[in-house]
Amino acid sequence: MPLSILVPIRDHTKLQNIGSLSHATLDSYLDQAVKQVSTPTFGGLTLTAFSGYVKATAGVLSAGATIPNTDITGLGTMSTATETDYAKLGGRSGGQTLNGSTVASENLTLVSTANATKGKILFGTSAYDEVNNRLGIGTASPANNLQIDGSLNSYPFAITAGAADVFKIRNISTYHSILYLGGLTMDAESGGFNFLSGKMVINSTGNVGIGGTVSRATTVGTKVFNIFDGTAPVGTLANGISIYSASGEGYMMDAAGNAVIQTPHKFEQYSPSLFDAYPWTYYSENKFLGKKINVDIVAAIKALEIMTGQQFVYEEDIPKLSWADNEAKHVLHSEQELADSQARYSQLLTEISTLENEIADLNIQLSECETQECTDDVQNQINGKQNEFNTKIETRDAWVYPELYVAKSPPMWMQRRGVV
Repeated sequence: MPLSILVPIRDHTKLQNIGSLSHATLDSYLDQAVKQVSTPTFGGLTLTAFSGYVKATAGVLSAGATIPNTDITGLGTMSTATETDYAKLGGRSGGQTLNGSTVASENLTLVSTANATKGKILFGTSAYDEVNNRLGIGTASPANNLQIDGSLNSYPFAITAGAADVFKIRNISTYHSILYLGGLTMDAESGGFNFLSGKMVINSTGNVGIGGTVSRATTVGTKVFNIFDGTAPVGTLANGISIYSASGEGYMMDAAGNAVIQTPHKFEQYSPSLFDAYPWTYYSENKFLGKKINVDIVAAIKALEIMTGQQFVYEEDIPKLSWADNEAKHVLHSEQELADSQARYSQLLTEISTLENEIADLNIQLSECETQECTDDVQNQINGKQNEFNTKIETRDAWVYPELYVAKSPPMWMQRRGVV
């Protein structure tokens, strides 16, 4: 039962059963009972007859089940020291930190609602979906366990080590993404791989290129392995071989350092006879021996034919291609690649300029915001545009135009046979 103490007046003559208490002592107790409703100091008076908070109405103390909003105003203003012990939902100048515990290895748990049907915990434009156990970054409605959304031509997901890119995914268009893994680039649209800016390329048709990206002008082919000229290896190789290109000829070097030409048209130590329609040679060298050998295979076979009367070499005419037309196609393809690259670069500069103007306009809007909601919304837009701007600047600074192909003349032995 609620306890009520009525104190309409202090008429000492009407008090009953006060025992040995003096009027002054009894007055003091009554004063403390009344004052305790407006001050946190109870002055030694302990109320145990009810639970809840104590309220006073017309001089009557009674128990209350809940504290109405109108009653909180009587608490006054907290001191600065006390205020920092509580999270301020309206925000605090200078920011605030919410700690889950002061004990080692304990946690801070955020829950969307105390209701059994959960919702989402929002972080700006990102969210954790408690219902489906999904995390969205850049989206408040993730459709996957982890979903990262970003603007087109940006890097919504990136792992870096200092200034070096370790892993990045870039959105080029709605259905076109590029993955960067260290020096590896994977283009989801073309289905190809690019290692270290063309050092090795695998395209969607299964073609592999090492040291270059130029394709044959007449028919590119599929599942082709292309090796471009580089620096020839020297020395031994434990339990292995080396395959390389030098001056457009294919070589294979064994573990001992013997370099044997596999495209038999290197006539370094002799000139094949003009009577040989299609000369063929064997060439090998070994720097440890200090020797190289060049064998005229066609001449040897023909000499054997004369000696034995048997035929070993069979020739047949096939349709000819034009070397000049073939080289012209290479040049045209190279010029088109350069023009496309220049057009994309020009478009990139236009996009950068557009983003600069959009960011400037948004900053003006930000300065004119009158509500926190407006400020947060515009600032989020600025952050998104700035990230996109930074990505395009990074692309601009790393831009490399493709080199123009220079038409080549046919090898001398082919020129001597009418190929020009």
